[in-house]
Amino acid sequence: MTTRTSQFPIVTPAAYRGPADQASLTKLKWGFRVGAVLLAAASNWVNRFAMGVDGISYLDMAYAYMRGQWKIAINPYWGAGYSWLLGAFLVPFHVSPYWESTVVHLVNVLVFVLALFAFEYLLAGVIQYRSLSRFSGTGLDPWTWWTIGYVLFLAVHTFLVPVTGVTPDLCVDVILFVAAGIIVRIASGSDTLRAYTVLGAILALGYLIKAPMFPMGLVFLAAGWLASPRRRQALARSAVGCAVFLLLCSPFILAISLQLGRPTIGEAGRVTYAHYALGVNDVSYWQGQYAGMGTPRHPDATRKLMDNPDVYA
Repeated sequence: MTTRTSQFPIVTPAAYRGPADQASLTKLKWGFRVGAVLLAAASNWVNRFAMGVDGISYLDMAYAYMRGQWKIAINPYWGAGYSWLLGAFLVPFHVSPYWESTVVHLVNVLVFVLALFAFEYLLAGVIQYRSLSRFSGTGLDPWTWWTIGYVLFLAVHTFLVPVTGVTPDLCVDVILFVAAGIIVRIASGSDTLRAYTVLGAILALGYLIKAPMFPMGLVFLAAGWLASPRRRQALARSAVGCAVFLLLCSPFILAISLQLGRPTIGEAGRVTYAHYALGVNDVSYWQGQYAGMGTPRHPDATRKLMDNPDVYA
């Protein structure tokens, strides 16, 4: 048995079939939730003083945004969204340098909790879609879906996107899970104007967090339209979602384009290409030491002070 709200369909307890009833399924979910959050908290506490190069840069940008230092804050390489999040926790509470990294790792735990519930939103949509499809009588029962889903979620955030990393990757996971969850619900029949508008806004937030989400956002918007069971009727609503996406992305695109003097959605791709395709390893402190790689525009921007360990100024 299934019911639908005016916006998103949900699965009722009576719709569950398999070895577990609704009560045991709820216990399973809370067991995984509590265990996952405890693991994330313990990992971040152990690594509370760990901070990479990108993390330091995001901290600098966070303070720059909060203090209105726009020339430093608006950066075509690092996204703005993660810096805003860190600044919202660090600046208003006047966090001292000693506690700075600890607070950042606390933010990691909070984002992990958001990622967990965003993943649940996606998986619930997948289970719902299966219950509405012609394959509803086959495949895995919800208890198995949730068990496999949680195990995969924990594996990904242990090995691929570590919960202890001071990077925006975990924030991007939240965006991807929510966006995919909306698309699954669109495929289930909830192809409303609200769904496409929220999809466009969520994907725009993803771009502000990390530049590759701009082309990915366009792909997700196209997928949202293609997923609709009524594509002709959904075309206008999908166009509104696309307009919301472009409108919310445009201020940051304009800011970094004016800064560089040419159109751009972000410069991380150029550095990544130099690193992985051209073999330029020390991209952060490149001074022209690789033959055939060109010459740096600002060779005096950094200078090496010491070897073993490498120290730059």
